[in-house]
Amino acid sequence: MKTNSSLLLSFALFCSFGFFQATAWADSLYDPDVIGDIFPVDGVIPDFSPEQRQFLGRAFGTYTTATTVFTGLNSASGGALSFDGRDGDRDGLELDIYRLPLNYTFGEEGDKVRLALRGVIGRFSGTSSAYFFSDELAASGDALPQEIRDLPNLPDFVRETATSLGGGFGVQIEALKGLTITPAFDLIWTHLRSEYDYNNFLSAFIGAKYDRELFNTSVEAISYVPSIKVAYKYDITDCFAILPNVEYSYLRTTDLWSKSSLADFTTNAEVLRTTIEAAVKTPWEVAKTPVSVHPYVIRTDLGGAAKDGLGFSYFHDVGLDVAFATGARGWWLSEVRVGGAYIFNDYFDGYRFGFNAKL
Repeated sequence: MKTNSSLLLSFALFCSFGFFQATAWADSLYDPDVIGDIFPVDGVIPDFSPEQRQFLGRAFGTYTTATTVFTGLNSASGGALSFDGRDGDRDGLELDIYRLPLNYTFGEEGDKVRLALRGVIGRFSGTSSAYFFSDELAASGDALPQEIRDLPNLPDFVRETATSLGGGFGVQIEALKGLTITPAFDLIWTHLRSEYDYNNFLSAFIGAKYDRELFNTSVEAISYVPSIKVAYKYDITDCFAILPNVEYSYLRTTDLWSKSSLADFTTNAEVLRTTIEAAVKTPWEVAKTPVSVHPYVIRTDLGGAAKDGLGFSYFHDVGLDVAFATGARGWWLSEVRVGGAYIFNDYFDGYRFGFNAKL
């Protein structure tokens, strides 16, 4: 997955490797603060030029936007996802994404115009191994002092977490019988945190200068998200209906705060989600509650910073929900759904299991 390594690779190419002439050593040099005290990095590793800082700011922006798409946007999928790396499974990324959508629509079924309140709570946690520095160190061979060659050279380990909170409103308009159009607007706050374990001399040496700037850093951002959804329900029989819908979302994301002075960005992204769902009423009941099944296929297309940050432009969901019409029992919830889906494209795959309730 490009998001995990884009920051590391983009800045490492700018760095000089003249520091390999250093010969001093100490047992705790994998601590960047200790390395910075023993080996002066200023003058050895160059500062970023204004153009490079601008490039890295955009990298922070695309990464944060891509994260928000999964954690804060209801029109994207969550679940347990496995991303392929640049070198196959070796540097892949494992993500667990949790998202709780909160929606309430005023009025009654059949009303021409209904106000809808929307909210979302999302979180992801991911882990990966970063091989760039350990590979560069291994390739240097005899150019290194013996003291460095004798030390363990392990890949670095990256832990990434993000939390999103969002809220907004929409207006559901019944344009024709069975056809609804819902324009909406949401605000999504996202906090992204990256923790980096320095497991070799090269990463720790560079980390002595760029810790908190590129490693072990965090970002907070706000996304402004106007969207529009068009949905249609076509009843084929009393027990079978087709429900296609299309939802377009536009994200404008800007930084609020960061430990890093490089995280200065404003990005634009687009998400188009196309769904074909079937609704099948069954003769079954659970605790005297009518049951229906809802198989569906979804294609999600990405544009702008979402596409750049993730490194791909689309993915698919194939899933099945089982719905319980709890409103028929007089419950305050009109419907409860449980289900799962397989999510995939050429770069990642995963599974999603979810629970949804409608007031």
